[in-house]
Amino acid sequence: MTTRITLEYIGEDHPFRDIAAFVAAIKRRAPRISQAGVDQKVAEALLKRTPRTPGIVKILFGTDILTDDLESLPAWEWLTPVFRAEIGNCPMNERNRYIYATIDGMIPLANSYVWRVENNWMQEVTEADVAVIRRSEARGWFRNPHRANGPHQDPRSYDLPVMSQETFRNPAEFTDFLRDQERIPHWSGV
Repeated sequence: MTTRITLEYIGEDHPFRDIAAFVAAIKRRAPRISQAGVDQKVAEALLKRTPRTPGIVKILFGTDILTDDLESLPAWEWLTPVFRAEIGNCPMNERNRYIYATIDGMIPLANSYVWRVENNWMQEVTEADVAVIRRSEARGWFRNPHRANGPHQDPRSYDLPVMSQETFRNPAEFTDFLRDQERIPHWSGV
């Protein structure tokens, strides 16, 4: 009997998981990047993000789709009708493209897995497939819910740490602070 581990899909990598580490990685790859460049990279990463929303279905196909009896697959019940029709109509020799397009294509998964809101974003994954996922680019997309602290929550901007906070006793202190922080126009030359 193979050991199975529950994996919870928490969404693909995005900068707000650990913004400091994300920015540090950008600056390591491009040491002379400006702040505007960093902001652009963060914006691009946010556009690629696929969060956990009811419309999202995350599928990782394994070598088990190379069978004639697709309806016997454990993941078949969680597939959307579109994917069922697409894979069912696909010839056997062309199904490899689904397997190698799911993670990074180096080592295929043995089984197929589907994460969606209907199965509470949880799937029982074999130990061998967990090892493949942990070595792939998808390693940050999942977590073991039994090791984590509480249910997954998407980060919100107001939950991020506060960089600085000012307290004012009266409106005059506030206007003095604003005056000190505002950029003073200056001219040079003619």
